[in-house]
Amino acid sequence: MGQNEEHTKEKAVKDMQEMKRLGIAPLALGDGASEASESKPWYEYAMRGEKAPAKSNRGALLDEEERLKLTDREKRRKLGADPMATLVKAPSEGEELARLEDGGRGAGAGVGG
Repeated sequence: MGQNEEHTKEKAVKDMQEMKRLGIAPLALGDGASEASESKPWYEYAMRGEKAPAKSNRGALLDEEERLKLTDREKRRKLGADPMATLVKAPSEGEELARLEDGGRGAGAGVGG
């Protein structure tokens, strides 16, 4: 007693769709995960000299204002978690700019004057 061929094909298609949804579908020969996904990793953009789109942790695309807000929040979080931050004062943007304009020689940077 053979099974209905149409039912077998439909079941295979349905199973493949479910595996794709779960991310466990087999890839075609020579394909990698980056080729199979809709979004490309950051290094794909870097190789072409483009800026990768900013995404949240959940994968949603961010506009520039949201990206800057999250970047600033992440910097503050890292600075707060850094044990050396209490010992070493990070230069402000103005101090950093003055140091760069001075050719890297800040106050007291040179030896022997």
